[in-house]
Amino acid sequence: VGFETALDRFARYCLTAGKACDFGSTPEAVIERIKNLIESLDQNPLPTAQEGRVLTESLGWSAVFGPLYVPDGGWEWLLEALSYAFDGDGSGMLEIADWINGRELDGRYLDNSTEAFGAISCLDYGAQGAPTRDPLTHLAEFEKVAPTVGRVFAWGETGCADWPVDGEEYPRDVAAPSAAPSLVIGTLYDPATPDKWARALAANMQSGIYVQYQGDGHTAYASGSRCIDSLVEKYLISGTLPANGTSCKPDYDPLAN
Repeated sequence: VGFETALDRFARYCLTAGKACDFGSTPEAVIERIKNLIESLDQNPLPTAQEGRVLTESLGWSAVFGPLYVPDGGWEWLLEALSYAFDGDGSGMLEIADWINGRELDGRYLDNSTEAFGAISCLDYGAQGAPTRDPLTHLAEFEKVAPTVGRVFAWGETGCADWPVDGEEYPRDVAAPSAAPSLVIGTLYDPATPDKWARALAANMQSGIYVQYQGDGHTAYASGSRCIDSLVEKYLISGTLPANGTSCKPDYDPLAN
């Protein structure tokens, strides 16, 4: 749902971009055109400027998801890459996919974060119940709440099915009654860690103070809101906390005309 919401925000931004985005006249039309393009790539991968590499569906979705984390600059990058892709050139989308996966032009990777993410997620997953080998068990449910990207995440459920190490149960109680007051910030349109998770964490903690950032992208601090930055710095430097339920807006709204 987080990624579906963020993609809708990107589509609405597209409509404000003028000639840079001629993908459709409504957010729904923009999203449908992007979806149709990406879902066509396994049968008809796009050529790229990198010898021996083509843009496939999995790489295409990586290229769409990556910029949703960083709207400042990322959305413009995705607009340009999609324009080339609609014209039959997958080079720009491949560059974004490589960026989000940490892949260099020579084929080496900056670090092992992709492998680490899989290992950590599968170990955590064990505490939530066994993953499935059959994405069809989740498909209808996922597509109901996320019509565009639900299928992608349903298939992603198979990723830990054959992981060789079982996850361990972790403590469920996060109340932390003896903890110092904690500042918990949720970003309203965060694709990866939705605001509702931050709100729930703050509510579960006896010392949690919830703040909402009414912005886009992944995480809030140093993301274009002097209001958020000031609250965080006051908390870290002097322990000063805002009122529970405080909200902050971005300094610049990318969807404003």
